[in-house]
Amino acid sequence: LESCHSLGRALDATGRGDEAASLLRDTLTDRRRILGDDHPATLDTTHQLAVTYARRGALGDATPLLEQTLTTRSKVLGQAHPDTLETRHHLGTTYHQAGRIDDATRELDRALSDRDRVLGPDHPDTLDSEFSLAQIHLYTGKAERAVLAFDRVLAGRERAHGPDHPETTRTRELLAGTHLRLGRPGKAVPHLESALDRHEGILGPSHPRTVRVRDTLASAYRGNGQVEMAIPQFERLLGDRSRAHGAADARTLHTADRLVDAYRAAHRLPQAIDLNQRVLALREQFLGSQHPDTQTSRGSLADTYRQAGRPAEAVRLYRDALTASMRENGPFHPETTQARRALADTTEQTRRELPPSERPAAIEPRHDSRR
Repeated sequence: LESCHSLGRALDATGRGDEAASLLRDTLTDRRRILGDDHPATLDTTHQLAVTYARRGALGDATPLLEQTLTTRSKVLGQAHPDTLETRHHLGTTYHQAGRIDDATRELDRALSDRDRVLGPDHPDTLDSEFSLAQIHLYTGKAERAVLAFDRVLAGRERAHGPDHPETTRTRELLAGTHLRLGRPGKAVPHLESALDRHEGILGPSHPRTVRVRDTLASAYRGNGQVEMAIPQFERLLGDRSRAHGAADARTLHTADRLVDAYRAAHRLPQAIDLNQRVLALREQFLGSQHPDTQTSRGSLADTYRQAGRPAEAVRLYRDALTASMRENGPFHPETTQARRALADTTEQTRRELPPSERPAAIEPRHDSRR
């Protein structure tokens, strides 16, 4: 029975949850019949079966088993026994999965307090409970409390596991994400840089997790005003996504849009114009000239032309954007008003750049002479 229990646990750990649950149910039936409901070995299997159910999303099966196991382990082993605390922790995380936030917070608070006292603040189990509680803080909008908790967990996991352990890196990424949610990209950047270095070295530069962290780091650089740091990350992302998904894929083109924005912010206007033109051509080819994304690209290219001192080319595109917005949204829509204003401003800029003898008269507002 012990071998069956261990095999069920191993199957669950390797993602074979259905096989694990079937084997653990049979093992639990046998242990209850031979050892009794309250025997520690029976409770081990009850706990593991509940954890397997929770991992598969079968919360209605997991929750009562965990509640039953917590009650029995508290009675048989004592409330401070590590096995009891393990069940309390998993009951808290299962309540969280089920959306029972108050119940989850109560159990995880208790698990954290008892584990800190019994096992110590840097024990991996203690850190697991604080990490789960930090996730609840983040979920419930208490981001500042989440930052403090993630900070403590990160420091503890670095001491316990080292800086490159998967759990350490996961904590680092969540801490960075919480800083970004709070509008603090400068505090997120060093954590994202460390996570990216780790993923590139261990997972490789094209692994989905590496690409995801690179994407977040590029955005954090941009948000922190470090545009020259953002550009090579966006360029790398654009290459990766173009190879993985194709040049015309929506994800690739969205990355290109962000790179255009970074080029413009860095006043690399020839590069911005070149990329903007290629994106517009692809969207016209695959989405059509009237698609909203195509119209956005057209307006972006017009803005880039105008920034580069090429207002005549911008005017043509602003006129197209105004025509499209009038047709799609009507004359009084905010996008139509914005396009009309951009066209008027750029037309006036073009007029002023002509020699005085070639300038058309400016359009003056009409005044009613009647009193």
